[in-house]
Amino acid sequence: METFQIPGASVAILKHGQIIYTNGYGFANLELRVPAKPETSYLIGSVTKTFTAAAAMILWEEGRFNLDDIIGDYLPHLPHHWKPVTIRQLLHHTSGIVTNLGKADSLCKFNFDCDNYTRANVIQETACLPLSFEPGTKWEYSGRGYYVLGMLIEKLSGKTFSEFLKERIFTPLGMSETGMINYDIIVPNRASGYVVGEYGLQNSPQMNPEVELSDGGLISTALDLAKWDASFYTERILKRSTIDLMWSNARLKDNTIVSSYGIGFGLTPYKGHKRVGHTGDIPGFSSCITRFTNQNITVIILTNITNSRLNIGKLGNEIAACYWARKI
Repeated sequence: METFQIPGASVAILKHGQIIYTNGYGFANLELRVPAKPETSYLIGSVTKTFTAAAAMILWEEGRFNLDDIIGDYLPHLPHHWKPVTIRQLLHHTSGIVTNLGKADSLCKFNFDCDNYTRANVIQETACLPLSFEPGTKWEYSGRGYYVLGMLIEKLSGKTFSEFLKERIFTPLGMSETGMINYDIIVPNRASGYVVGEYGLQNSPQMNPEVELSDGGLISTALDLAKWDASFYTERILKRSTIDLMWSNARLKDNTIVSSYGIGFGLTPYKGHKRVGHTGDIPGFSSCITRFTNQNITVIILTNITNSRLNIGKLGNEIAACYWARKI
């Protein structure tokens, strides 16, 4: 925590879906000196994508779409060059849809009203850019692709993304402290976010919920994410065959295997051990959930810092390695 200037962190470690260790470290709020606890709520950034993928696969299990359907058939108002992308390609990050906002800003020259930012603005931000490659021919992480998946979930379910997650995932699992970013409501135990500035730590900007949505818009706790991990030992949310599909490596059109990603989960091994999980980085917060499937060990880390030097996923892997050594 000293090395990476982490104000606060909450950690949960699980074996076979059961918590074997949990604790809070440092401060959830530096100005008020509020200690971080296992119950502290943090923005989880792209760990949200595990829920987005699961929500999409719930609808797939119900026969609401085929994975190789093109997204334009469901969302006809998308930019024309995005429409031929398949739902499978969105889930696998092989769509070619660009998320590089810096590049888009320099080329598109949009002047959005930041106080009244709309979903259309989110799409316009990168729609001016061509696809990075022909869909299905390469792998490139695309937050904007997962944003489109959130729109698909809303279209097919007839509910908001937030309502669908609450009804089909959060409530069934008892995840009462998990929901979409909302600065208008009182959230008990909400951590303040920090970034590393020129003179040390400073308060992070607040994130626009409309911008994040299914890309990175959730707030949660280590204890709630423990319930999420535990659900994958069961079929309470998804069938075992569907979970296996999500935890299988993506393939390109030429059948080349993508070594790093499945559906909503990263699959990069660590020291020869099979791993599924995801990291999240959003201004003010860094998080990870990493599960070693052969050892049935999961490590969840939530922090209230953005620091480019902090590799939160590596930290989670190293904590898990301590448990292998102890053969717990």
